[in-house]
Parts: sequence; structure tokens; C-alpha cells
Amino acid sequence: MKWPETWVDIGSTSGVNQRWINLECARLVSNGGGIVMTAFTHVNLRAADLDATRIWYEKYTPLAVQGQIQVGEIGEVLWLQEPNEETGLVFIGVEESSPVLEGAFAHVGIAFSERSEVDNVAALAQADGCLEREPVDAGPAGYLCVATDPDGNLVEFSVGQELSDFRNYISENT
Repeated sequence: MKWPETWVDIGSTSGVNQRWINLECARLVSNGGGIVMTAFTHVNLRAADLDATRIWYEKYTPLAVQGQIQVGEIGEVLWLQEPNEETGLVFIGVEESSPVLEGAFAHVGIAFSERSEVDNVAALAQADGCLEREPVDAGPAGYLCVATDPDGNLVEFSVGQELSDFRNYISENT
């Protein structure tokens, strides 16, 4: 299937299109040969059990269900985001699922304002058996821990992760 140029294939398999990222998101406009994005609205992942996924993300994150509907041939779709925020995670129900990019540190990043929140999530994930990486000070990446969701996707919880600091670190070390 030919997708519009605003969709980028990040590893679709078996004709399943849940691994495409829509770069258009809300609306893209041309800007002197460049592209300006007006909003980044969501990341779309696959989930074998939408109920387990919903429960996990509601337990570990401030995300809440904004909708769960049947969408034609696509199937059941679950939309999670913080109330009054523009960006969310969308999950499409599939019979079998696997992490988007196995073997790579492909992950969803969620920022907190306090170190104690990272520690609380880590303790909860440890008790539930889904803690992938204990809390650590990771330089410009901030203080973070990593857990796995029900489909094996990595979710990073951090505080103090300033993208400007990270950009400076990259430019100084490359």
C-alpha cells in the first residue's frame, strides 16, 4: 500500500500498518522549502490486549482514556493522553504484538517534575515485575528509570531531561 509522503515506515511487518508514524499530525505547511509542523499529536503503537494496556498506562502515567472506538478495517483503537494536553498515545488492538523496535532503545519518554515520582514508578514497576532499568542519573538525559508495558515497549520515566542540555551534549561530543 502506498502511503502519503507524510507517513514514515518505521518497520511495518506483514502488511500491518500500525508501525507507521504520521508526520503530518495535525497540519504541515511549507516554509521556504522546509516543513513546519503545527502540532505533534500522537504516537501509534500496537497492543495485543487493549484492556491490559489501558490499565498499565493509567497505573504508571498521568495518561487517561480519551476514547476507545472501533475504526473500520483498522480495528479497535485506544487513545490515551493527559486531560487538556495535545499529545497522546494511540494503541491499535492486534492479535499478537511485539515491541516496535526490538533490540534498540526505542521508547516512549514521560517527564515528571520530581525525582520522587521517578522513584515511585520504579518501586511500583519493581513490585509488578516490569522494571527494566532502576533509577539512575543519566547526565543530560536526567534522572530516569525504564519499565516495559504489556507489549514489551520500553517506557522511560524521567525528571530533569532538558532537550537543550542534551543538544549541547551531543554537539560537544560528536
